[in-house]
Amino acid sequence: MGIRGKISERDKVYIAGLFDGEGHVFITEDMRPNYKTSLHILRTGVTNTYKPVIEWLFSIYPTTISKRVRHKNHPTWKPCYFWEASSKKALYFLKSIYPYLKIKKEQVRLAIEFQEQWQDRRYTRDIKGRVQKTSNEVYEKRKWYKEQIAILNNKKS
Repeated sequence: MGIRGKISERDKVYIAGLFDGEGHVFITEDMRPNYKTSLHILRTGVTNTYKPVIEWLFSIYPTTISKRVRHKNHPTWKPCYFWEASSKKALYFLKSIYPYLKIKKEQVRLAIEFQEQWQDRRYTRDIKGRVQKTSNEVYEKRKWYKEQIAILNNKKS
């Protein structure tokens, strides 16, 4: 993922503030029947009820936009719009705003560290070219990153 066009430092500061207030970062664990081991995936995003700001974010960091109507029993509640990124795209986004973060800086530092260490995990193959099962040591380290980010996300300020 690249940035579409040039992004100013001022916009990076604004996006970092938006992310500090309305963003999320976490690691999911996905175990599929045909996988030899769990797959840990870095995910990040920004949620907002003001669609133009999400579209603007997408215009700079092209990934995914979605819309969700929450609590249909509350007719005055606005629909939410989501900008989301995962894995390498999340890494690229988080590295670009990291210097300007205040609230979620530690979560993002761990997320960047996690993704930089494990981004080539698909290329661990045996002699026959098959993807190898992740070692217990690597699995435990990935799980540690997931748990540490979750702990920081759940801290009350």
